[in-house]
Amino acid sequence: MQKIGIILDCEPNWGGSFQYAQCLFEAVYSFSQTKETELLAFYIQPGWLDYLSGFNVKCIKIAGEYIRDTITIDSEKCMFVVGTAQTGWSERLVTPVIEPIHDLMHRYEPGFPEVSENDTYERREQLFLSIVRNAVGVLVDSNEGARHVKDSYGDCYKDKIYVLPFAAPHYLFDDGESVELPFDKYFFYPAQFWTHKNHINLIYAVAKLRDQGILVKVVFVGSKKNGYDVVATLIDKLKLNEQISILGYVSDAKMRFLYENACALFMPTFFGPTNIPPIEAITLGCPVAVSNIYGMPEQLGNAALYFDPSDVDGIASAMNNLWEDESLRKRLIKEGNLISNRFSLETFNKNFETIGNAVLERIEIERALFSEILSFCENHSRLYIYGAGEYAFRIKHILDKKHIFIDQIVVTSAANNQKTNSFFNKSIADVSNTQFGENDGVIVAMSSKYIEEVIAVLKERQVKSDDIFVTNESWLRNAYFNIFMMS
Repeated sequence: MQKIGIILDCEPNWGGSFQYAQCLFEAVYSFSQTKETELLAFYIQPGWLDYLSGFNVKCIKIAGEYIRDTITIDSEKCMFVVGTAQTGWSERLVTPVIEPIHDLMHRYEPGFPEVSENDTYERREQLFLSIVRNAVGVLVDSNEGARHVKDSYGDCYKDKIYVLPFAAPHYLFDDGESVELPFDKYFFYPAQFWTHKNHINLIYAVAKLRDQGILVKVVFVGSKKNGYDVVATLIDKLKLNEQISILGYVSDAKMRFLYENACALFMPTFFGPTNIPPIEAITLGCPVAVSNIYGMPEQLGNAALYFDPSDVDGIASAMNNLWEDESLRKRLIKEGNLISNRFSLETFNKNFETIGNAVLERIEIERALFSEILSFCENHSRLYIYGAGEYAFRIKHILDKKHIFIDQIVVTSAANNQKTNSFFNKSIADVSNTQFGENDGVIVAMSSKYIEEVIAVLKERQVKSDDIFVTNESWLRNAYFNIFMMS
């Protein structure tokens, strides 16, 4: 039986990323059932086992170690594996990988320390560029997210970018647990305390309304991050402790109660393209107010009240409107009901099925194009590329992606090609000074007009015809441009 894999390398305290991983697992599971394939779940944290026990899936422990985990996953020979977090598996594995890119906010909002300090910008840039180059499919949350990836890394990758909008997590449909709160009417903001979540401007808006005699209440939930201390200090400084309650991290079982009893979800984040809490709120009949940024209008349409997250007065006005106007809240709930099916798990699963089928088709095309050259490489002990130009570089990139590594670049005249050494990260040797062994293979990467001349040189060097693999512009166009979409 053929196999598909999914890598569960996130943890519950990762917030929305963890909920996304669960949704993605269930979509991949559903897809594997339709294809009658075995699903393998590669997990790190043992806490996943309780969740996975409800599915017919083979669970394989990985250690969180680069080399060992690569061997473990590749040895299963899956048709493809799905990475559920932004951790760069596509660069490590020979197995084709589908991976998500949730946001490129290090490029679009670089002023926030969580995406810029301590080399974070550079590390994110290296990671996402690697995913775009190496993944067989890249999952984004919206058309805006797809545009960000194409604008940032090149339109040449457009055919491997797939829009998979977020779904409401499954836990919303389970029986919840009640929560004791200091007030009955409140705005709800579930977000880890990163600075980009913009709790600060929301707090200033609450203070501004208080000074106008309007006492709105707010409940924050979320793990402590780099913005927490500033938030807690500001609440004390502005004497808002009786209006703002911080519950910290709460279990999934309590989230349903908090949404269903809230006056509205109020989310002044600076990051997008889209976010999960608004669709959780819509699913549970909770009105939504959210920043008018990036893909949020695309995600929510008329089902949200929008405001500028940098404008405290605008935030205060939106809060006041929602707090006082019950008809507005009812209208937002009604609009949310009209689009709630977009965020169902069934819709998410169907969307992934379309993506999964497209990826399998892509893999089959790739396999047909590459089978001959891969077989050639496997049957030779040492490998050479004859050529140091554009064609040679592209061939080397294809083989690197397959974890097949070239021993030497050879050319007719090495003296004229030394400036390209760093380009290939390999020394370049003159063919006249190269001794080819009995089981050595030479891949000729040349324009068609030079092929006969190069083959004649190789035969003079006692290289047999069976040890020469010819690639020209026609082969390269199919193998490289149609599959990798590289410029």
